[in-house]
Formats: sequence, structure tokens, C-alpha cells
Amino acid sequence: MSITIKDAGGNDLYKIQTDSSGKVDKVEYADPNKADEAPISDAKLTEILKGQDVDATWNLDKILDKIGEASIPEANGKVKADDVKKTGKRLEALSDAIGKLKEQLANAKAAGGNPTLEAKLEGLIKNAEAQLKTIHSELVAHENADGFPQEVKDLMKSVAAKNGLSTPTKSGSGKASMSSGGAAAQPTYPTPAQQGKASGSSKGLPNTNNFDFNAWMQSNMLGDAKMSAMDQMGKSQMQQKKMMMLFMYFAMMAMSGDIGAMAGFMQFITTIIQKDKAMQSVNMANKLIELQDASRKATDELLNTPSYDKNNGQVAADFSKVMEKVKADQGSIATSQKLIAQMMEEFAQVSEFLNNMQKSLLDVRGRIMSRISSFNA
Repeated sequence: MSITIKDAGGNDLYKIQTDSSGKVDKVEYADPNKADEAPISDAKLTEILKGQDVDATWNLDKILDKIGEASIPEANGKVKADDVKKTGKRLEALSDAIGKLKEQLANAKAAGGNPTLEAKLEGLIKNAEAQLKTIHSELVAHENADGFPQEVKDLMKSVAAKNGLSTPTKSGSGKASMSSGGAAAQPTYPTPAQQGKASGSSKGLPNTNNFDFNAWMQSNMLGDAKMSAMDQMGKSQMQQKKMMMLFMYFAMMAMSGDIGAMAGFMQFITTIIQKDKAMQSVNMANKLIELQDASRKATDELLNTPSYDKNNGQVAADFSKVMEKVKADQGSIATSQKLIAQMMEEFAQVSEFLNNMQKSLLDVRGRIMSRISSFNA
């Protein structure tokens, strides 16, 4: 089985050969003469993706996602060099892809007249950068473990400098260095004068060269966010207490048997329920929009899948599979839309029922007051 991967312009880029179990066996260029246009070499992709499950829905975005899926097992502060090197190859592949895609985007913008291609390239670059950060963070998390190869550390520095990634410095593995006499070496600290010298000042001011302004700003923003969240929580609790007090007030009034008080209680209940149902309706409307978008994407997937190739009968079979998948997705979407529509209709019925009950109570109160007035006359 062979699966064709297209580039952002819709041209054949790679051909993924699978084994009998449907796993990646080999990745080849669709056109060897255009190998320079590929974001990642076929040899690197073969090494990274070999043995993974693959299907006809794969595209260049999916490949980038798969490259970003990596974890390094660590036990007792030790890692296997092979695991780290494999993850390092993923990091290098993503860095190569970003560079090549940015080059293609620059060429597309220079040529002009194809905003669709530019948007697709920008989306691929954004995804590749996200996967690159994920892989880089995974490597940084295990950088100080025993067995971490120096060559991968050098690669991390190179990739970080090339792609503008932060390279947080970590403390050592926690092992104290020992002197020849067996005692732990004591840490040395710079004197104020030394600090002043390092910072270019003769007044003994502290060294601020290593001050991370971004980290300081982020910590302040996090503190503000926590305070804001606590404030919102307090306001929410106070609002709930007020609502409970109002409920008790109107309920006690209604228990007196006065028709006007009963109507006021029903008006209070109706307002609360209608407000809650209105929020649910907004959420349902947003869900309907999401379902409509999912339906559109499923249709696009079907339209973008080749349906016939006289030289490859597998294409028709793959198209049938995609068509069945899209059909099932569309059925599920239609069912969800129907259920949401029924829930919105139920809200309208509840609202109408409450309004009618409130109107009936007000009518009864009006008739009673009219009768009392006639007696007094």
C-alpha cells in the first residue's frame, strides 16, 4: 500500500510505503528531482516514522504532529543515550522543516497572488514550531540526567539559537563534588566588589546581567491572575448568597397565601430559569456552529481525497474508506444537531409555560382585587 502526501501547493511530495500490517515501512520522495523542495529528507522521515500506524488521512500536518510525539524514559536519574539521540533527530527534523517552510513562504509572498498557499504555509510553520517547542522541552527536562549525550546538548543549543528558543539553565544532577580529602567542596560566592566589577560598576552594585525580565513579568502576571481569580470567586459566592436570600424572601411572602406575593415569587423563579436557559441557548448555538464547521471539514476531506488512479487500484479502496468515515461522521453530526435543536425547543416550551402561569396568577389577582373593590363600593 502506498500513501501520497502533498505539499502546501497540492503537489505530490512524499510516498509512504506500508507493510502488510499497515505500518510505515519507508518514506520516499514522490519526485526525486524535487527533493530540495521537501521540508524533511525522506531518509529522516523513514527513520522517525518507521513502524507507526498510518492511514489515508495522513497529510503534512499529521506528519509534523507525529514527529512531535516523543518521550524520554528516565529511571533513577539515568536515561538511555539511544532514546535521547532519537528525540534529538526529531528536533533536528522539525528545525529543518521550519527553515524550508519559511523559505517557501518568503518565495510565495514575493511571487504574490496566492493567499491560500501563504495561509497553508503559515499554518504548517505554526504547527512545526509548536512541535519543536514540545520536543525541546522534553530534552531540557532530562538534560542533566546521566547518559545524556553531549552531542545532543550541542544540537539543542544550535536549534535554540536558530529558532529563538529559550535555553533555561539547570542545576547539576544533585551530586556534590568531593575534594581529595573526602569533604564536600564549599561553594564560593562573589564579593560585592566583584559583583560591581562584573556589572561594570565600581560602586559594588549587585550583578543584574543574569536578571530575566520576562520571567519576572510572567511571575507578576501570574500573581495578578491568581488575585483576579480569587476576587471573581468571592464575587460569585456573594452573588449566590444574595440570590438565596431573595429566594427565601419571595418564598416566605408566597407562603402567606397572597396572590400578589405568589405572582412575585413566580416572576422571580421565571427570571432565574430564563436567564439560565438563555445561557444554555448561547452555548448550544456555539456548539451548532462547531458541528457545522466539523461537517465542512469532513466534506473537504472527502473532496481532497483522490478517487481514481488507473495505475493504482488502491486509491479507489482508500477513497471508499474515507467516504465511509465521512458518512459516519456526518450521521453523528446530524444526530447531535437534532438533539441540540430539541433542547432549544424544550427551552422555548418551558419559558412559555412559566410566562403563562405568571399571567394566570396576575389575572386571578386582578379579578380578586376587582371583586374586593366592588364589595367596598
